[in-house]
Amino acid sequence: MQIVVVQQPARRLACVRHIGPYHGIGQAFGRLDRMLASAPDVPRVGEMLALFHDNPRVVPAEALRSDAAVAMPDGVAVPASLVALHLPASECATLLHVGPYEQLAGAWARLIDEWLPSSGRRAADGPSYEIYLNDPGTTPKAELRTLLCQPLV
Repeated sequence: MQIVVVQQPARRLACVRHIGPYHGIGQAFGRLDRMLASAPDVPRVGEMLALFHDNPRVVPAEALRSDAAVAMPDGVAVPASLVALHLPASECATLLHVGPYEQLAGAWARLIDEWLPSSGRRAADGPSYEIYLNDPGTTPKAELRTLLCQPLV
């Protein structure tokens, strides 16, 4: 496990909210994809991210808040059907996970339960997030690349 602390840039996002277990975020990505398809003026080239707003050890699974998001280029309006969100620049502990999305919970556990307590750092307020580095529609599951980002204080 290689954790790297890096400065992540601010991002302007267009989002679809998901309420429920974090592993259900795929449903929100399906809605996001349909909404983007119906907004022809929005370029479909931005990074895809998932933002996780709550601690699943404290908040019941059915009440967890997450967002399926796409990074929006400057000068492009966020479609009215989506929620605009600003993700501030922050120093983050990052872990590159290679493999199926079903294994992401284990990668998060290593980052949060193993690395963070021994690092001398604390998690910042605000969402942790995943950046999807390749397309799950065209990439074999074993080759999916996801960057886990935990903002730090």
